[in-house]
Formats: sequence, structure tokens, C-alpha cells
Amino acid sequence: MGDEMANILLKEFPNSFKTERLLIRLPLPGDGVAVHEGIRETQEELRPWMPWAQVDQNVEDIEVNVRKAHIRFIERSDLRFHLFLKESGEFVGIGGLHCINWEVPRVEIGYWCRKRYMGQGLISEAVQGLTNFAIQQLGVKRVEIRCDSENHASRRVAERTDFILEGILRQFDRSPDGEELRDVAVYSIVVKE
Repeated sequence: MGDEMANILLKEFPNSFKTERLLIRLPLPGDGVAVHEGIRETQEELRPWMPWAQVDQNVEDIEVNVRKAHIRFIERSDLRFHLFLKESGEFVGIGGLHCINWEVPRVEIGYWCRKRYMGQGLISEAVQGLTNFAIQQLGVKRVEIRCDSENHASRRVAERTDFILEGILRQFDRSPDGEELRDVAVYSIVVKE
């Protein structure tokens, strides 16, 4: 194993943190039931934006996905976090630091919110927390949010959390159902050296 890979695998940082209303932590075995309930409740809202929401998944499928996410967290290759209300422990959604490039270093934030908690500012709070975590704990110099240019709710989250629109990548991706080409909005926060 090369020194660079060993340094990445041995990189120490917290597995969880708190914001005003949320506990944000790594995925743990056993989370599949709560995540499955959240997806089932919100699948119609997620379908236009998320490829994985195109098909129905059972609890076992989701639990396998959770355990794979746990492994990727330990490997430092993808840092998915599960979002829970601090007071009740209720599952709210998922946020994560993806497309990690440790050399720059940079990350891309992804997120989704369970239907019953939409419109309460919880995802904006989570994105602010994830951004602070990425900058303060991981030392990243660039944090991105990329979303379908038509996903106005996701774009509002980026704008509310002080991300700057860098531009629109025209016909950059396919819609989750594969039927049409879509534009992608790219937002970022950069840390000046």
C-alpha cells in the first residue's frame, strides 16, 4: 500500500457531529429500516432527481446499501451521513460528502430530505454543518453542490447556505429515467489560502 493511500485510510476525523437540531452521523448497520421508511415516504418527490429512486427497494436492499456506505466511510472514499433529529432520534434524510478528491482537497455535497420534514430548513442546516465539517475537519479547499437546474428546492438550499452559482453545465447529464438530457447547476464555496 502506498504512503498516500495509507494516509487517506488513517485520516482521523469525527464520525458524527451536531447542529442546532440535528445529529449527523456515519451510516451504521441496522439503519436500513429507518432509511427504507424515509425513502418509501418520499419516493415520488425523489424520483425526478435521483437515479436510485427509479426502482422500489426492499428493506434488505437498503440495509446492504447502508453497510456498503459504512465501509466507504471507513475507507474514506465516500462520506455519507445520516441525519436524525436530536430530540426524538427520528430519521430526517441523508447528506454526504461525495466525489472526494483528497489531492486538492475537494468534495461535493449531496442531500435529500424525508417528505415529512421538507420545508423546515433542516437540509439547509445539514448542508451548513457538512460544509463546516468539510472545511474544518477535513481541510478541504472547495465544496460543491451540483444539482439538476430544474430542481428549484435543491438550488434554494445551495443559495440559502451561501454557495455561489458558478454556472450551468448544459446537457451535462441524463434525467434519472434516462429519457432526456438535463442541465446541471454548479455551486461552490472555496477557501482562500
